[in-house]
Amino acid sequence: EYAYLCLQKHSVLQIHSGGSTLTKLEQELTSSAINAEKYGQTAALLSIVVWLSAVLEIKDDSSREDPYMTYLNCTEDALLQQQVSQKNLNFCHLICNKRKFTCLLEGDLDGAIHCYNMSLKYPHSKWAQSTSTILGDFLDGIIALTCAQKHQSDEAYWTNIGLKAIEQFQKLVESSEWNFSHKLYLLEAEHHALKGNDEAALQKYDLSITTARKHRHLQEEGFAFERAGYYHLHKERHGNALSKISSAKECYERWGAHSVKNRMAAKCRELSY
Repeated sequence: EYAYLCLQKHSVLQIHSGGSTLTKLEQELTSSAINAEKYGQTAALLSIVVWLSAVLEIKDDSSREDPYMTYLNCTEDALLQQQVSQKNLNFCHLICNKRKFTCLLEGDLDGAIHCYNMSLKYPHSKWAQSTSTILGDFLDGIIALTCAQKHQSDEAYWTNIGLKAIEQFQKLVESSEWNFSHKLYLLEAEHHALKGNDEAALQKYDLSITTARKHRHLQEEGFAFERAGYYHLHKERHGNALSKISSAKECYERWGAHSVKNRMAAKCRELSY
C-alpha cells in the first residue's frame, strides 16, 4: 500500500511540476489504476483516478471513458459527496485542488474561485501536507493575486492570501530550490503586478520562465509564459503579449495539453488581427 501511495504522489508531482508529457502520464496513471484496483489498494486508487481525470481533461481526450466510471463506477461529484459523508476532508480537498488546477489551465478564473471557496469547507490537517496540498497552496496564491489585481472592495482579503502563499514558498525554496523557485518567482511577479511595479514584475516573470526551463518543468514554463503574456496584454503591449502567449502555446503543445494549446492559439489569432 505504501508503494502505491508513493507512486500516486510521484504522478501528482509529474502533473504539476515534472517534465513528463501528458501522454506518458496517462499511460503511467492508467497502469497504476489497473494495478491498484487489482490488488485492492482503494486509497491509492481514489487519488490516482482524480489525477488521471485531470490529465484527460487537459488533453481534451474524449476517446477515453470517464476514469471515475471505469474504476469506481461513479462520477466525481458522487465521489466527493461520498467522501464528505465519510468526513474524509483531506480527499475532498484533493478534489478541490484538482478542479482549481484544471480551471486555471482552462482560463476559468470564476470556476477556480468557486473551487477555492469550496476547498475552505474541507480544511486539510498540517501533517497531511503533500504534493497535492502544496500545489493547492500555489494555485490559491495565483487565484488570490489575480483577484486582488481587479482592485475591488475585497482586494485586501485576496492580497493577504497571496502574501501567505509567497511566504510559504520562500520557506519551501530553502528545502528545494529546484522544485519551488520558479513558483515563488511567479507569485512574486503577480504581487509586483498588483502593486504596479512594472520593471520588477517583468523581471520576476522572466525569472520564473527561465528557471522553469532550466529545471525542465515544461508546463510551469508554459504557465509562466501565459501569465506574463496576459500581464503585457493588460498593459496594452500587444506585441509582447503575442510573443509570450505564442511561447506558452508551444510549451503546452509539447506537454500534450491540447485544450490549453487551443485556447492559447485562439488568443494568438485574436492578437494578430
